[in-house]
Parts: sequence; C-alpha cells; structure tokens
Amino acid sequence: MPDAVLVNVAMRQRLQLSLGDRAELGEEILGGVDRRAFAASTRDGGIPVVVTLHQAPPGGPDPDAMQCRVSRLRELEHGVVDLPLAAGNLDGRTWVMDAVSVLPSVGDRLAAGRVPLAEGVSAIRDLARALAAMHRRGITHGAIDLGTVRIGSAGLRLGGVGQTLGGSVRDDLDALGEVAWSLLSGEVERRSARPLSMIRRGVAPSLDALCAHLRAPDPRHRPQRAEAILDALDAVPTRRSSPLGSIVDVGVHDVRPPRGVAWLVVGAAILLLFALLQSRL
Repeated sequence: MPDAVLVNVAMRQRLQLSLGDRAELGEEILGGVDRRAFAASTRDGGIPVVVTLHQAPPGGPDPDAMQCRVSRLRELEHGVVDLPLAAGNLDGRTWVMDAVSVLPSVGDRLAAGRVPLAEGVSAIRDLARALAAMHRRGITHGAIDLGTVRIGSAGLRLGGVGQTLGGSVRDDLDALGEVAWSLLSGEVERRSARPLSMIRRGVAPSLDALCAHLRAPDPRHRPQRAEAILDALDAVPTRRSSPLGSIVDVGVHDVRPPRGVAWLVVGAAILLLFALLQSRL
C-alpha cells in the first residue's frame, strides 16, 4: 500500500477517534491543502453532518481558539445562524462538525433564476439581523459568501461560522453587501457599479439608494454597522398581506430597540383617549 494511502487511512482513524460517539465518518467530499471535508452521520439519529479538518496553524485556525469561538456562538442562540455541532483538536489541527443544511446556497438558487425582490429584501434583512447580533457580542463571521448563505421559502440560514477565526466587522458588512447585490440583481460575479433600477423593474428609490450605499467605492461611505442596514431596509416598501406585520416586524429579532411596539403603545393610547372623549359627549 502506498505511503500516501497509509497516511490517509491513519488520519481518518485518528479523526474518527476524535469524534468518538458523535458521528461516523463517510467519504471525503473536499480535499485540499487548507482543509478537508468528510461526509458523516450522527450516531444517535443518523442525521447527515459534515466534518471539516483544517490545516494546522499558522495556516489554519487554532483548535483552542475555535473551541472557544463555538462556545461563544452557542450563547448567541440566534435563529438564523447554523451553529457548529462540535469542534476539537487532532494533532494540533482543528476539526469542526456541522449539520448539513437542506436549503440551497444563494449561488445555487441564483443558478435557477433571479430571486423575487421581496424575497431578496427579506433575506438581506435576516442576514443583517444575524450580523447585528454577532457583532454586538464581539463575534465576526469572516466567511460570508454565496456558499455559506442559504435561502429557501422559510427564510435565510447563515452557516460557515466554523470555517475561520479571522475577519472583521468591515469584512462582514462588505461581504453582506456583495451577497445583497447578488440576491437583488441576480449577478453572481461582481460587475461595474450601476443602479439596481437599471437591471430590474419595480425597484424602489430607497432600495436603489441602499445598494449604492453598500457598494460605495470608499469604505468610509458604506454602512459602518449592521443596524444601519436594518434601518435602511425599514424604509424599503414591501408587499405584505398584513399591514400590522410591517409595524410589529420593525426591530424584532435584532439588537435595535423594538420601535414597532412603541408605535402600538402610542396607537392604543390615542384610541383610549378618543374613547374617553366620546364617553363625555
């Protein structure tokens, strides 16, 4: 048996020992210098998962730092973020186990055609909410792209949080801008800057302005916080079956004050005052 095959078999055995009772390794689905990925399934329920083995530091993430990151992410408990199931150390290399998402990536979804504008705006809002919650806790993603963001009829999911320890808030916001442009324009590859309204019909001026803001040539002129993107999205008209849903939705599931609730309180106070005036007549 060739030495390379022996090394590969030994590595798989050690990785399986590291996983212990968590999962059973399957075939290798990604081979490379930076990282290798294996199909796997959990032992307790047979749920499909992916186990990624990263390159040793300094080229790859530090195992202890990654385990700390996973612990901090678990405290986040954000409904949009797909958290790693486990992380560990294999001879100084980080391994991470993630559940397999059933939703298509944004890249795969766009390959089938453009996303409706309302669906794209909703997905961008979900992504901005997730980043706002992460950044508030001092956690950056560092690997947002058309592959780690997934969308479906039920909404958006953000994965890939165990791919890297790097990145910054600026990197995350710029990556969000690129994903947002792809979702709205249908363009997978970056092209010359132009208004969204020149590509698609029915684009509100506020959405045109947001796209220009996200892709401004000077980073200082782009949004500096995810909450700023959420505020801009609140000004974008959307078609909803219930007007009440638009009011209550403002500020929900992100780190901004629940302004929608405040408007409901004001409305209730006005109705009560009106009722009191009527009773005196």
